[in-house]
Amino acid sequence: NNIGEFVALLLALRWVALFVPREVVVIQYDSEYAASVTRRLSRPRENLTTVLLARAAFDAVASQVIWEKVQSHTGHRLNDRADVLANCGAAEIARGADVLFDVLPP
Repeated sequence: NNIGEFVALLLALRWVALFVPREVVVIQYDSEYAASVTRRLSRPRENLTTVLLARAAFDAVASQVIWEKVQSHTGHRLNDRADVLANCGAAEIARGADVLFDVLPP
């Protein structure tokens, strides 16, 4: 579960760098652990390679990002959509992360 949260943050942060390099964006997250580890507010327990990639992506856009915690499974439209996409990925319906790691620059 945590690796999915880190990959989501990694991809969101890379998207910011590529498509809105001078805009302030709000990243809404439900995983306090993934958000705090990515921002270096906590130490990672595992998935160090993915954590390092997420941190590098964060470093590139840190001044542009406003972080906003949302509650999971409470009817938050975008968070619910993220859960659906995560479930699709877990069921191998979508293999977007594999493709995006090859396409997006580090």
